[in-house]
Amino acid sequence: MRAKIRALELVQGNHKGQYANIYDYLLELRRSNPGTTTICKLDCRLFQRLYICLEACKSVAFAAVESENKQSWFWFLELLQRDLEIDNSYNICFMSDKQKGLIEAISLLFPNAEARNCARHLYNNFKNIEGFRGQVMRLAYWKAAKATFPRQFEEAMSEMRSLSESAEAWLRDKDPMTWSRAHFSTRCKSDLLLNNNNECFNKIILEARDKPILTMLEIIRRKVITRLVSMREAAEKYPGPLCPRIQKKLFEIVSQFNNIWPVYAGNEKYEVDCGLGNKHVVDLLNSSCSCRKWDLSGIPFTSMNPETYVNTCYTVTTQLNIYSHLINPVKGPMQWEHVRDMEPILPPIIRRPLGRPKQTRRKEVGEERKSGPKLSKIGQQANCTKCGKPGHNTRTCKGIIGSNQMASQSSSLQISNQATSMDNTSSQPPLTQQSQPPLTQQSSNLTANFRAKLPFKRKFVL
Repeated sequence: MRAKIRALELVQGNHKGQYANIYDYLLELRRSNPGTTTICKLDCRLFQRLYICLEACKSVAFAAVESENKQSWFWFLELLQRDLEIDNSYNICFMSDKQKGLIEAISLLFPNAEARNCARHLYNNFKNIEGFRGQVMRLAYWKAAKATFPRQFEEAMSEMRSLSESAEAWLRDKDPMTWSRAHFSTRCKSDLLLNNNNECFNKIILEARDKPILTMLEIIRRKVITRLVSMREAAEKYPGPLCPRIQKKLFEIVSQFNNIWPVYAGNEKYEVDCGLGNKHVVDLLNSSCSCRKWDLSGIPFTSMNPETYVNTCYTVTTQLNIYSHLINPVKGPMQWEHVRDMEPILPPIIRRPLGRPKQTRRKEVGEERKSGPKLSKIGQQANCTKCGKPGHNTRTCKGIIGSNQMASQSSSLQISNQATSMDNTSSQPPLTQQSQPPLTQQSSNLTANFRAKLPFKRKFVL
């Protein structure tokens, strides 16, 4: 174990020793990428928090904090607000998993911003904590979450009430502006219900979480570098004016227009009949539809030149502008300029929890696995690895092992010797009985053979 720790320190760096080089690392970041913001918060020379926002991607900032709480979230968001120069948060939308202290910090720093919660996390609480399970209940929940206008939302909630009044009351207690499309604002051209972007980013940086502080920051920075370059190269290869996924959605929307009948009403307005009394009003000048799908996503639901009405955030030109700013490379630790007028930072006091740290995200109950459903062991017979008998495992095994096996073998050997001597007393001469080895010698031979099969223990001295 000590050899492994020493090998990891040679490859990844020392956990405590890297805190003394934080000032040198931050100076190199600011030198190689002018305009980068780096802030380190100390508690009497003890490391507490570190904030980094690179100039090339101001919308992506990351920090290392002592714990996830209201104070740390407020500190991080306040620095992000200053970096992005946000004076009015009216057109900003936050999507989160309701992390501890995050909602309070957002309401204080961004009072006019829209705050949404991941609908999947809300459903997990709805299902696991409150116990509202079942396929019918799940479909009713997602029907209410995916509803795009108020009447459709109320019909879904009425269906929920018919299934369970307590379930409907539990959902009514949650602000629908945070989890249902019917109550989302149309300022942000996004109808996302899930927080998949954050989940993907967390999975990408998973390998960096247990590394030393500077090694962790470097892994994250290099991940962001490769992401920016790959996205820019992909955008340069797009054949059309729109991103491929948006173009695919438009094709699917146009293919559905065989079952609708639009009526032109003048002033670039249409009355669209979808059958069964389902009609919508489409306003091309204001990029709006009464079903609110166009208003929420920025993707038009019209068959008349839909590419011209798509929001500009989905164009290839916008994507190229987003990924036009690249992160400059930095030099290695051997070439960093040393900061001499600052005392070295001391490592924080780490309170490590019991057990081995988790490397994978905890799966929710009922969550689908990429490798398929977990196979059941019902009906399968397991054998003990010690004695090979079924019905128990190694922990509860009461079989014959070790010294018990010696005793049983010696006792059985003694009984067999006694029986043999009694049977052969009259037929064999005394010399034959004396020629057999003594019982103690046979027992010692068995003991030696048994010990020879055991693994040889070596004692290492470091």
